[in-house]
Amino acid sequence: MKPLLIASATLLSVALYAQDTAMANVDSANGTVVNYRLNELVVSDDTPEVLLGELNGKKSRKGQTISADSKVAYYFENTTGEEGVYLKSMLFKVAKVKHKTEARIKIYKKHDYVQDTYHPKTGAKFSYATFIPGDPIATQEIVVFLEPGQKGVVEVDLTEYSIMMPEEGLFLSLEGVGYYDAAGKPAKITDPKEMTWIDFHPTTTDNYCGWINPVGTNSYFWNNINKHLKVDYEVVFEHKPSKKTIMSPNFGLKVIMPKLKF
Repeated sequence: MKPLLIASATLLSVALYAQDTAMANVDSANGTVVNYRLNELVVSDDTPEVLLGELNGKKSRKGQTISADSKVAYYFENTTGEEGVYLKSMLFKVAKVKHKTEARIKIYKKHDYVQDTYHPKTGAKFSYATFIPGDPIATQEIVVFLEPGQKGVVEVDLTEYSIMMPEEGLFLSLEGVGYYDAAGKPAKITDPKEMTWIDFHPTTTDNYCGWINPVGTNSYFWNNINKHLKVDYEVVFEHKPSKKTIMSPNFGLKVIMPKLKF
């Protein structure tokens, strides 16, 4: 399996994107947090649920490793058409785990903005509408541990956090923390072949955002990977990217319309 690489050769307008995204993300950088105070969530066997996202069981040779500074976010649109929808669980597909892995799930509001950038050959300025993770939605810390040999779909229960699905949808992000050796002590894993691997698959959506570090810089920022790729291909190469180029993490989100206990 080859890692999904986001390099400056592919994201041609990434330099200006880094500058503009830093400004677009200023609210998040300032630590703005959205709090939801809700009633106690009561879930029974007959509570209706809906699976959102692009989770599927198909085999894939694409993916991304989990490292201490990795963040993989997916935007879940609120397509239920209902009010009072709560998050039940996040699902993601793991392809390989060699060492005990700690990760966290974080939840963000959607941040819409217009991205200005320049054609790398002609210097002509152009703009496009895009979106990335914005302000975090506060919950208790959601920690996930993956064990050596674990493989397949991982489902993380979110009901205890009583989070209502915003009308505009939200981002769920899987963020790496670190690794542990067989004795349970923190371990530094730098070889990608030894890192935990999460599954990606082809998509047509723009819902995947990555936490990227442009080559030659010390800055990190959110990037709507697929929207950026589509714009670069259409503006610079004057054709659409191939179906194999546009990828997305194999993430799902179960939501429910529960009974509320007052």
